[in-house]
Amino acid sequence: MSRWSSVQGTATLANYLWDGSRVRVVDFEDSGLSDRTFELAEITEHRASWEGPPLKVEALLDLIDLNPAERARLPECRRLLALVWLFLLSL
Repeated sequence: MSRWSSVQGTATLANYLWDGSRVRVVDFEDSGLSDRTFELAEITEHRASWEGPPLKVEALLDLIDLNPAERARLPECRRLLALVWLFLLSL
């Protein structure tokens, strides 16, 4: 799988619809090319993943086939996005 993928661009979980067998993406306003590992980190660290029933991050990550390089970068990307949200919420 390519490291670069076309992504939706907004990690708000409300933009992803699960019908019981497939995930469908809505709201393509900010879509474009991006790094898959960074986008996964954005989904897991987005503030929307903390609201309501929290996102089961480890269960989600277990479902995604990351290559060794992606798996190694994921904690760094998650820390970066956590800091972004810390900054945004402190304003």
